[in-house]
Amino acid sequence: MKRTLITIILVVAVVAVTISFCVYHLFFCINCIPTGKPIASYTSPEETYTITIYESDRTIRGELTINATGKSRNIYVGYKESYPEVCWESEDVVIINTRRLNLPNDVYDWRRAD
Repeated sequence: MKRTLITIILVVAVVAVTISFCVYHLFFCINCIPTGKPIASYTSPEETYTITIYESDRTIRGELTINATGKSRNIYVGYKESYPEVCWESEDVVIINTRRLNLPNDVYDWRRAD
């Protein structure tokens, strides 16, 4: 009886973890967005950062590259947007389609927006 109960608990736990991972991957992971095709690049005034905008299935994805290191990460995901308006306010502040991001830490993802 004890062994059966432990087996049932383990099976339920594995199923719950698997479902949780799938939900996170599909709805919350900003790095799991399809790559898309590049449509524009914008370099910051002092050339510290470059933001490359990609388009895929009515989704705009902004990828920030730190030029000194070459490291990149997604900072912007907008749904039902056809083309971005990108404006550098300063070296560390960019506005993408009315959303102000303080670089390098801020991120906008339409799935998490209020």
